[in-house]
Amino acid sequence: MTEHERHLWQHYYLPWSHELTVEIATGLPGVQWLQLAIDVVVENRTLREVEQLYGLRRGRAYHFLVAALEKYARRARLV
Repeated sequence: MTEHERHLWQHYYLPWSHELTVEIATGLPGVQWLQLAIDVVVENRTLREVEQLYGLRRGRAYHFLVAALEKYARRARLV
């Protein structure tokens, strides 16, 4: 990991991932919220697959993913 990558990881990713693991979105425990985002962004699962995996109503994975990414963007001052 380069020094710049370490800085991004330490100052943006770690605080964001911690925030998602301790915050509970309506109907979704925090650790699952982080894992849902990772499942879609990193593991390339479809939103429908994630909804089935976590027992979510159709359309809810999209809202959780958008909220998670918005939190990251605000933390990284991208928006």
